[in-house]
Amino acid sequence: MFGTLFMIISKLALSLLSPLGTALVLWLLALILAVVGAKRLFFAAGLLGLGWLGLWSMPAMSIAVRGALEKEYPPIEFLALPRCEAAVLLGGAMGPPDSRHAEPDLNRAADRVRAAAQAYHAGKAPLLLLSGGGDSETWGRPEAEAMQTVLREFGVPDDVMILEGRSRDTCENARYSAVLLRARGIDRVLLITSALHMRRAVRFFALEGIKAVPVPTDHEARTVQGMRRWIPDADALEGSARAIKEWVGQLMASFG
Repeated sequence: MFGTLFMIISKLALSLLSPLGTALVLWLLALILAVVGAKRLFFAAGLLGLGWLGLWSMPAMSIAVRGALEKEYPPIEFLALPRCEAAVLLGGAMGPPDSRHAEPDLNRAADRVRAAAQAYHAGKAPLLLLSGGGDSETWGRPEAEAMQTVLREFGVPDDVMILEGRSRDTCENARYSAVLLRARGIDRVLLITSALHMRRAVRFFALEGIKAVPVPTDHEARTVQGMRRWIPDADALEGSARAIKEWVGQLMASFG
């Protein structure tokens, strides 16, 4: 019960700290100020909210903040990776099948699943631990099962895949994966997740006593040319929100 409540509060806090959430709070403040007759403060709060949202909607700003997170983890060559006893693939790449969708619904982070298959076929990890539970109220099955389904299509046999289907966030990914790894005497793994998310993930696994060799995927900070860099864009706003979520998550992990 406490864990669920904490997760709800955390998600609400992250929503409010996102560019859209902060702008909505400022506009709500502007509405209150208008009601009480504080016209100057009303205009100031309204314009600040609009400016804040516009700033993070610009591709130039969004690319810059995502690039700052990703620069530590550039794309890698699989042949250059060390061999580890296992690779851990973190969830966040797809939605499991449900009553309306017979197949897993892959999202923009699905490159990590292909990377897990590449690591296995390159002989870099004979065992794949798939870590992802998700929201049981939204999905009837854990994401780990959906990742297993897709990895089968990449030629990965079931007997080399271990499923961890309880975790709901990165902290739990690390905690529950560490239990399964320690039971097998494994304390060093390839860690496969998005470059944007890698620093936080490595930190959480280190807190559990697991050394993670980063295998970053899904790099987002791509160049946009010309005036398009300064025209507000919904995709840029979404990317900025993910980057801010990572900065906040890293701050929380530093107190772990």
